Amino acid sequence: MTRIKTPTILQMEATECGAAALAIVLAYYGRYIPLEKLRIECGVSRDGCNAVIMLQAARKHGLRAQGAKFERLEELQQVRAPAILFWEFNHFVVWEGMKGEKVYINDPASGPRVLDETQFNKSFTGVALVLEPTPEFTRCGIPPSLFSGLRRRTRGMATEIKFILLASIILIVPNLLVIAFTKVFIDCILLENITSWQIPFLTLFVLNIAAVGLITWLQTYYLLLSKVKLLMVGSIRLLWHVICLPVNFFQQRFTGDIIERISANDRIAHLLSSELMSALTGLVTLVIYGFILLLMSWQLALIAFVVTACNYLVYRLIARQYADINFNFLQKNSKLLGFSMIGLYLIEDLKANGREDDFFQRWSGLHAEIISLQQKQSILTQVLTVVPFWLQTITVVVILCYGSFLIINSVITIGTLVAFQLLLTQFTAPIQAILALGNDVQKIKGDLFRQDDILNYEVDQRLLKQQSNTVLSPSICLDNVSFSYSPLKPMLEGLNISIKAGETFAVMGKSGEGKSTIAKLIAGLYQPQTGTIFIGGIPMHEIDAASLANQLSYVDQDVFLYAGTVRENITLWKKNIPDEAIEKALQDACLFEVIQARGGLDCKVLENGINFSGGQRQRIEIARALAQNPALLILDEATSNLDVETEQTILENIKKRNCTTMIVTHRKTALQGCDSIYILEKGQLKKMENRSD
Repeated sequence: MTRIKTPTILQMEATECGAAALAIVLAYYGRYIPLEKLRIECGVSRDGCNAVIMLQAARKHGLRAQGAKFERLEELQQVRAPAILFWEFNHFVVWEGMKGEKVYINDPASGPRVLDETQFNKSFTGVALVLEPTPEFTRCGIPPSLFSGLRRRTRGMATEIKFILLASIILIVPNLLVIAFTKVFIDCILLENITSWQIPFLTLFVLNIAAVGLITWLQTYYLLLSKVKLLMVGSIRLLWHVICLPVNFFQQRFTGDIIERISANDRIAHLLSSELMSALTGLVTLVIYGFILLLMSWQLALIAFVVTACNYLVYRLIARQYADINFNFLQKNSKLLGFSMIGLYLIEDLKANGREDDFFQRWSGLHAEIISLQQKQSILTQVLTVVPFWLQTITVVVILCYGSFLIINSVITIGTLVAFQLLLTQFTAPIQAILALGNDVQKIKGDLFRQDDILNYEVDQRLLKQQSNTVLSPSICLDNVSFSYSPLKPMLEGLNISIKAGETFAVMGKSGEGKSTIAKLIAGLYQPQTGTIFIGGIPMHEIDAASLANQLSYVDQDVFLYAGTVRENITLWKKNIPDEAIEKALQDACLFEVIQARGGLDCKVLENGINFSGGQRQRIEIARALAQNPALLILDEATSNLDVETEQTILENIKKRNCTTMIVTHRKTALQGCDSIYILEKGQLKKMENRSD
């Protein structure tokens, strides 16, 4: 069986390997479907991909798709590649075939891989998805374009780009004058001894150099201005887009990974404002200088052109391999950053359970993978650096030798050879800039695609609605609401409840049943697959996010406090909350005396509130919610760290506020003031009629 080569499409999150594998197969046959679309069609959720749904998605795109079981590698060789393999019982890869004793796969997590039979048999589970195009299959779409991403980021910079290009074209004239002056100086002033030309010649030479300096300064100034503009606009646009994304985007990605993508703006801005601009201007000068080299000596110019072609060939041979390694490096590095942040966040738990060695071993394994990728990168970088330099050195020697031969035979003059060497330096400089750009583009390609994964993700549609400042009645109605993390397994199905304004109701159930999911549905963090949620008689999807957020507060079981003051942690920097509202919220959260004893609202809160107890941190979160004076309050295990007496006092204080309150809890002590209680079991809500149950 011969090996085929499939395009590299890397997964952006840990759970979407199946969608990425299907995207690779479709792209191989000429059907380019955005990964974000396949992510939806394949039902990617927090639990990953399901093979049955992947087969359905493949058939939707015109592929004949079926699952198959293979006992031996010899059986798999009879299958037409590419096919999707179930790998290590938790991953999907693309089968490319065999060549000799080597097995070739395309791993959505890391790119193309070459394995021996032992390695392959150790990881392959024997399950494969066999995919072939049907007569109805059609090609569509275009391959992911690097330059479309670059073009998107340079919109609104036409003036700066035009000036930089114009300055570069103008610089060609004084640079050519320097070369012409050199030829005249050698052939006429030195060899012909025309001394009367010396003063005018030197005057023109100095003026020419001054002009070069002035134009170069202006060009550098606009390059710096472009970089600052790209950095500011890019960072603001990306961060705002991230803030507007739905919650499920963040649940499937490491926090460190998202931070790394945002921080890549500096590298992208530098590439666009420096290397890319230099390469664009270099293309213009390359054509002009190449034409003049031909006029000076077509024989010597031919030698220079051959070396240029060799440099380009070396770059093309290495480019894809470098891009795949670099993308894999970025993925691993982001994963390491996220894992490090988790370790620091859980440092107390690690120490309490004596798991420091386990964490360090896992961290060391990830770090070792990154070091290995850096070594591969370094080897390829050395090739891209050394080979052009080596070829350039040989070119200088060959041109000098052959140029001497042409001088001896009176084909060219000494001044022409010296001028040719100077112009050759000007000719090779943009070539080196273009090749360096190609190298840097491969480095930055992963950053661009990873940022585009964010920018192409659809924002929460409620945030796009114009703010109406609608005052909502805090009644709640769930009308046949269903929700699922996986298309094959609905978690909640056909929920129907009705809560009047001002009522307090509780939802109880076993862990993992979906209580917190119901809370997030009512809070607007999740959207139901079917059915409608009404707030104040208005469908939630018709309410703009700002109006809902102004009247709803949500306290979940995870407490996050920031380094700052108590006031900042409660208001979250919202300036229109008066101190009286903050103090009232602290009183209702049974925390006012504690804060007063520490110096009042301006007392310091250390990172993650480590200078407060667990119960005090929870009460700060409750006070944060109450300070908004919400009409609708959701408490998701918000009192789990409190003693019974304090919990009862807080719930009584909340009841006096006359706001509609939802309590998600396991504790029966939290149910005393509830107007109604619902039990969640097997995706169904049942109202508890008898409190004694």
